[in-house]
Amino acid sequence: MNQLLENKYKELGIDPKVYAFGEKIEAGLKERFEEIDARAELNQMKVIAAMQKNRVSAECFNISSGYGYNDMGRDTLEKVYADCFGGSFSEVLSAALI
Repeated sequence: MNQLLENKYKELGIDPKVYAFGEKIEAGLKERFEEIDARAELNQMKVIAAMQKNRVSAECFNISSGYGYNDMGRDTLEKVYADCFGGSFSEVLSAALI
């Protein structure tokens, strides 16, 4: 057991067996967590690629009227969504309006 964690468990009055039980369960789920982490990283790379492709910049986060008229940020974000989810720009727009 990590010495810092062991001390904290003692401070909180938690039996070290509780920590050991958690470690055992976590070890059994390690492969599953690794798959989830890999999927999350792949999806993150898809988002980054879509943001780069659509040239997301600081200007996309400027103040807007809130109505979506001539809103470069909103238009760019819709393109990013379309690229990430494999849809068309119009599909994303119509889904956002529902």
